[in-house]
Parts: sequence; C-alpha cells; structure tokens
Amino acid sequence: MVVKTRREEYAALTRAAIVDSARTLFVDPGYADASIDAIAAAARVSKGAVYHHFADKRAIFEEVLRSELRSGIEQVVARTADSQRQDGFDGRAFALAGATEMLTLFGTDPVKRSLLQQGPAVLGSERIRRVDEGQVLPLIRAQLTTIAERGQLRPELPIPLTARIVYGLLLAAAGAISADPDPDAASEAATRVVDRMITGLFVRPEDR
Repeated sequence: MVVKTRREEYAALTRAAIVDSARTLFVDPGYADASIDAIAAAARVSKGAVYHHFADKRAIFEEVLRSELRSGIEQVVARTADSQRQDGFDGRAFALAGATEMLTLFGTDPVKRSLLQQGPAVLGSERIRRVDEGQVLPLIRAQLTTIAERGQLRPELPIPLTARIVYGLLLAAAGAISADPDPDAASEAATRVVDRMITGLFVRPEDR
C-alpha cells in the first residue's frame, strides 16, 4: 500500500477543490463566463495554485468532464449489477438496462447535460470524442463480453467493432436528448429507438 506524503495529500485536496468549484461555475454561469480568478476564489486557492495543477481553463474543463463521465459510469455499473448476477440472465435486457441508465443519466442530469452540451465548443469534436470514448467504450465492451460469455451475443459479431458501433449510437442518442427542450420525454423515446436497433445483436431465446 502506497502512503501519500502530507504534501501529496494537500496537492490532491487542492486539485479536487479546483475541480469541484470549476464544475459548479462551468454549469452556471457557464464555461465562457467562468474565469480562472473566479474558479480560484471559489476553491479558496491562489490563481497560481490553479495554474500549478492545470495548464489552462480548457484543461480544467476536460478534467471536470472526465470526472463526471467516470462517476456516471460507476452509477451505471452499480445499477445494472443485479441483473448481471440473476439466474435466467437475459442479455438483451441487460444491455438495454445499461443503455437506459446511460441515456437517462447523461441526457437528463443537469450537470452532465450542461457539460456535454458545452464540450464540443470548448474542447473540439475530436478531443471530446477521445475523452468520452475513453470512459464509455470500456463499459460497453465489458457488457458485450458478459453477454457473449453467456452465449447470448450473436457469435459472428466481433466485440470490439460492435462496441464501437453501439457507442456511436448511444453518443448520438445522448446528444439528441441533451439538446431536446423536454429531455425526459426524449430519453424515453430514445430508449425505445435504441432497443429496436440493438435487438438484432442478441441470440433469440428460441435459438439458445
């Protein structure tokens, strides 16, 4: 077990305070109006301390977004864990449960929704794709692997490619939900669309 020094503990606490304060300010008043000075003041650290941990405001935004994606993925995993352990495992239901949790969380949670909406303009489409993909894609691969191990994913479908395609579908769906004036209704509709589109990935019950 690695024990952190007092200096390392203080640095970690300072960085966390900066990220927490920036998260709040990036949502309201928004990235464009959230200055480094305001972030430092909210975190109760010096402006120099902010720049010690982050190169610029975009780097802070990227860290905030990574943190939100990571916490979201942890919630999705926790909420779908029971269905993975149940007898009579249903791969399609397991996949849809994960997709539903993901779309609901990232499409309707006000903090995640705001950050995802601002992300492309702040980081650029390619950088935001790498950040998002690095957090979400491993979860999709893991879920498909679980389904395949239970013999319920069509064997002709390669998991890495299938995961990327499903990831693209969910990314588009989450973007549509976050941009809709009624995200709750959009989330329900998007879940139905995703269900129809991924159903063909799985071995039918009568063929098992």
